[in-house]
Amino acid sequence: MPPQDQLADAVFRGDRPGLVLFDRPTGRGWEHVTAARFASDVHALAAGFLAAGIQPGDRVALLGATSYEWTLTDYALWTIGAVSVPIYDTSSAEQIRWVLQDSEAVATVVETSDHRHRLEDIQVDLPRLEQVWQIDAGDLSRLRQEGAEVPDSQVDERRGAVRADDIATIIYTSGTTGRPKGCVLTHANLLHDARAAIAALREIFGHDASTVLFLPLAHVFARVIQVACVEHGVRLAHTADLARLPDHLAALRPTFILAVPRVFEKIHARARQRAAARHRGALFERAERVAVRYSQAGEQGTPGRRLTLAHRLFDRLVYRKLRAALGGRVTYAISGGAPLGTRLGHFYRGIGVTVLEGYGLTETSAAATVNTPSAVKIGSVGQPLPGVTVRIADDGEILLRGPVVFPGYWRNEPVTKETLSADGWLYTGDVGTLDDDGFLTVSGRKKEIIVTVGGKNVLPAELEDRLRTHPLISQVVAVGDQRPFIAGLITLDEEGLAAWKRNAGKPAAATPAQLRDDPDLLARLQTAIDEVNATVSRAERMRRFSVLPGDLTEAHGYLTPTLKVRRSRVLRDFAADVDALYRTCPPRRRRWSRAPGTPGALDRLVSATPETRDRVVDAARALSIVVVTLWHWTLPVTHRTAAGDLAMPNPIDAVPGGWLATWVLQIMPVFFLVGGYANWAGWQRTQANKDPAGRFVADRLRRLSVPTAVWVGVWLAGELIAATLPGPHRWMWQWFPGYLTPLWFLAVYSLLIVTVPVTATLHARHGAGTLAVLAGLIAAGSVLGRGVGLAWAAWATLALVWLFCHQLGYAWRTWQLGRRPSAQRLAVTGAGLLTLVVLTVFAGYPRSMVGTVGDAESNIFPTNAAIAVLAVFQLGLLALITPTAARLLHRPRVWKPVVALNVVAITVFLWHMTAYLIALWIYERLGHTLLAEPTAHWWAQRWFWLLVPMVVLLVLVAVFARVEIMVRRPRRRGATVGE
Repeated sequence: MPPQDQLADAVFRGDRPGLVLFDRPTGRGWEHVTAARFASDVHALAAGFLAAGIQPGDRVALLGATSYEWTLTDYALWTIGAVSVPIYDTSSAEQIRWVLQDSEAVATVVETSDHRHRLEDIQVDLPRLEQVWQIDAGDLSRLRQEGAEVPDSQVDERRGAVRADDIATIIYTSGTTGRPKGCVLTHANLLHDARAAIAALREIFGHDASTVLFLPLAHVFARVIQVACVEHGVRLAHTADLARLPDHLAALRPTFILAVPRVFEKIHARARQRAAARHRGALFERAERVAVRYSQAGEQGTPGRRLTLAHRLFDRLVYRKLRAALGGRVTYAISGGAPLGTRLGHFYRGIGVTVLEGYGLTETSAAATVNTPSAVKIGSVGQPLPGVTVRIADDGEILLRGPVVFPGYWRNEPVTKETLSADGWLYTGDVGTLDDDGFLTVSGRKKEIIVTVGGKNVLPAELEDRLRTHPLISQVVAVGDQRPFIAGLITLDEEGLAAWKRNAGKPAAATPAQLRDDPDLLARLQTAIDEVNATVSRAERMRRFSVLPGDLTEAHGYLTPTLKVRRSRVLRDFAADVDALYRTCPPRRRRWSRAPGTPGALDRLVSATPETRDRVVDAARALSIVVVTLWHWTLPVTHRTAAGDLAMPNPIDAVPGGWLATWVLQIMPVFFLVGGYANWAGWQRTQANKDPAGRFVADRLRRLSVPTAVWVGVWLAGELIAATLPGPHRWMWQWFPGYLTPLWFLAVYSLLIVTVPVTATLHARHGAGTLAVLAGLIAAGSVLGRGVGLAWAAWATLALVWLFCHQLGYAWRTWQLGRRPSAQRLAVTGAGLLTLVVLTVFAGYPRSMVGTVGDAESNIFPTNAAIAVLAVFQLGLLALITPTAARLLHRPRVWKPVVALNVVAITVFLWHMTAYLIALWIYERLGHTLLAEPTAHWWAQRWFWLLVPMVVLLVLVAVFARVEIMVRRPRRRGATVGE
């Protein structure tokens, strides 16, 4: 870089006089400021500063919000070799005093009278501060008038004397700890960073590029973008009125924006809240998942046809509106200052706005690395800018070197020597890694590493960033240094809390302080924490939390102007809250402090259930449990055979037209449909987390195997005890029907879980093609089994049918059948019904879908093609009733029992036949005889088979449900929660 190169040179180039450089707000809208006019304004104001006696190297402070006048003042000071010292407009009088004293500023430009009053309160302590100019009082206009007497040659002479290594600005770091330090940045620092960014982001800084700057210009991030825009001729508008930012974006229609991650988190959270308020929360959640998957698929090649079609649909319904909220032309955004989060990065790219994360510090003139349109790795902060070298020290600290690195801190040589090595390496204080392609990933700050008493080193950033994306959560501070586990302090988001209060029926006037101990709110937050805990390591999981009475704000000193948490200040002021988190050992499961069914537990279960769940699917699962339980309790004609064993024939044929009821009440296909639906969701989450397939299978099997092992163990123990008692004992075989009913289903379903990695991949690639192949194999197996009489073909068909039903559950989820037009839903139902009629009337299949007395053949065992067709028919029925059922399930009295039953579904299914057998034992011990025929007296006994087993089952659930609840907890990173 030539030694005379300086920032103001770009203003006076003279080769683009008509180019519109700025859009400046006026009372009536926006006016254009051309390059020629800006050069004239800068020259005039520079002359005014000369007239006021500002000398080369003099420090002049700028106190105000982001505005055209700020940029104008910056360039005017740079033109005459002065040094600008930015101060955040939200700074307190004490903070202002420190900056002005330490920099020894001789003058200050303030924006408003409020800023001036803050200065007047402390001016007695600032003997070097000689002049104060107030923008909204017209002082800059008067300065320009006074400068009219200064010859142009004097301004040009001063500009020509400025060298590249002269100080351009001293930026005081907002600092999450201690007093701010003044970072000295030269003209060369800022110019090199701006030019490197332009070269790396040439697709963004192209023809017709424009942006709206709303971040504070006191921060180096916004400052260097300002320089890049002026350097390259990119159209720039300023606004500090964030309440009107959507209006400004709509009016100006920028092509790119820049913001800190918290802004992108808020945009996403607000979109979710608006969708939920309009009863479109499920639609938004689905659109979000498609956007994330579409972005992820793009990294591995080209998204599949089905995913592309879904993306196009949601682009019309959702994504286009989100882009319109940013003005409609934004395709790229630049983010820095903190990690954005991988899922959020994929979400934005999926909706058509690629957020390019970069990394840098004030000490590196802003950016040192950045993702570019042609080289993006979401989750990283990109590759080094031209001229920048990145190195990872042995302890993981990120080191930087290059022309963007500052020369040192203002008059603070000891700290400069601690930060800068003799050979120019900057010790950033951040921890990170470099991959083989040169992409940098930042893990967090060294000073923020939490070391538990067990010696585990935890970087809290990932956990905190993920939790902050939840609509209810504003800020999170993880704690646990020299403590036994990680806990957290949480503050509530104002808008998210308002939406939650409406949905939960809480008083609108209730404050965070009043709600911080509300059990419904705590349960909702616990759900969010559980979901995030499933994505981090065991040591990083948050085991306890406390809700603070108010938000952490900049005004109270808990946030920096760039919205970073001042962790030390928070830990100091809320030390009592932190101590309270560790006074007693945490419960194993905060959410389940009492077993389901005890007073108050049901409301907590409902509150803890994510609103994004498909309630119709949950209702289908619960209804299946109820139907199969009542069916097994009431319809079998259970009696003793001559050998003394139990027989349980089904007398449905004795009821005129009873076989037709089995087309709805044979509920086993619905079990597998729901299982496929849930397994697809869990597999997609596993893929998103890039977890091993074996982990998914193990976690799913654990949910089934542990409750089943307990159930089998209790039966075995009971049988062994019975065998030691006097009298005849026939072992468990006399109760064999009671065992067979739950076990055959669980065995088949467990085998299907093992196949999920393969079957889900086949469905993702081929969709309906996989179902068609399975249907063909089932048809062939039925012909060979029923027609030719090949036993192996009949048993192979059994496996294929349940695999088909499970695969059909994938389609239920991915095709969103419940939201399809009614004609399509009717078509699916009609096709299933018509095929069932053909099979039972013309192809000789039994009419009943359950095994009945005297049947030579059963559709259910071994399972044949009729059950596969029944699954299609029942899926059509579920799709048909979805709109009505979804509305009904939003009524608390309907939804609560569905939630409660789903939480203990496996327990009820395992133990319902045990409850039935205990009822039989009671019945016989009372001296009654089990009838072998469905007589009128037999039907009159049915009340017993509903009431007594129900009471017994409730007792069994109260005892054994804890096992199922326990295994629902994710044990390893990436486990699926809530499916």
